[in-house]
Amino acid sequence: MSTALPNTGSQQDEESVRQFFDQWHIYRKVVELNYLHHREEFAAVAEVLNKLTTPFSFIDLGAGDAHWTSRVLVNCPVKSYEAVDISGIALGYAKENLAAFTCGKKFTQANFFEYVKQCTSTYDVAFIGLSFHHLVRKDKNRFFPEMRRIIKDGGRFLFYEPICEEGEIREEHFQRWRDETFSHWDKMTPEELKAVHDHVSSSDYPEPPEVYTEMAKANGFREARMIYKTSDNYYGVFECVA
Repeated sequence: MSTALPNTGSQQDEESVRQFFDQWHIYRKVVELNYLHHREEFAAVAEVLNKLTTPFSFIDLGAGDAHWTSRVLVNCPVKSYEAVDISGIALGYAKENLAAFTCGKKFTQANFFEYVKQCTSTYDVAFIGLSFHHLVRKDKNRFFPEMRRIIKDGGRFLFYEPICEEGEIREEHFQRWRDETFSHWDKMTPEELKAVHDHVSSSDYPEPPEVYTEMAKANGFREARMIYKTSDNYYGVFECVA
């Protein structure tokens, strides 16, 4: 649930997403309570990045406040860092969280999908956390070749996204997720839960794990696999090797 533009592309939809994530205190509360398994997610991401011994360039798409990303990268040989996010408020926090990094840094307020399509730079590692699922499947299919284009040979595309169970349709996934949040997100106020539910139901398009891996391989990635799945089967971390 990092910040990103929903799939429709209208100015009204873009503004609604920006408004939701500009209420950054709600998202920070979700993260701090680990309701979306950020600790486990970034442990899986760190396991991949810690194996990279050569200095690498890193682009953080839908970066949010880069709270967890900065914690993982602080122990890595990062030669450049770039954050892209639709929320200026979130990027302000990201700058603070990356303040101690001495590598080259760039922060861009933009819709990550449009940004990647126009991007002329290439990177060793790209990461998206809880943003890629805002694209409907046809746009995910358009996005994968753009990601392969901007990732150097041998580089990594890592992403953390909600996943459907086998045979599960979008509405069934949301009902399962709603049941989980109402049962266990007991430290959220009713107003906060409503804001999260409204955002998820209007903007999220989860996929089965095999859809992600097949898309990656069909668009030029040599390897693609899910390297971590949450215990509740709602989310997975994927690694694609260019």
